[in-house]
Amino acid sequence: MDVSIALAVLDLPTDHSAVRSAGAEFDQFARDIPELAGLLRRDGAAAPGVKGPWSDLLVSLTGPAAVAGFVRLANLWLHRDKRRSLTLTDETVVDGKVQTRTVTLSGENLSEETVRQAVEQFREDQE
Repeated sequence: MDVSIALAVLDLPTDHSAVRSAGAEFDQFARDIPELAGLLRRDGAAAPGVKGPWSDLLVSLTGPAAVAGFVRLANLWLHRDKRRSLTLTDETVVDGKVQTRTVTLSGENLSEETVRQAVEQFREDQE
């Protein structure tokens, strides 16, 4: 299952240098997590209603190791600045209708368990 990822920093436009730096940091963190090798990529098509250089990311949450790796990545990145957020989005077709599901992770005191539950719930919602 592929999930779109949009990165944001509160009150900053997506083309702001601080947002670009945060996106570069996200990319670096992702490269350092072996469980995400080959599972995080750029799509070229941004999530609906989202613009910016880090709005076309996809992650394949293919199993427990991928989920664990993504949870670690989300925690590392989100805890670097309390203004950061990650929005996960997926579109599925149910009975001929497109349904969009979204989870946004943000918050100064966001625990690893909270992130894990959100990602796993999101994954379960998509299956």
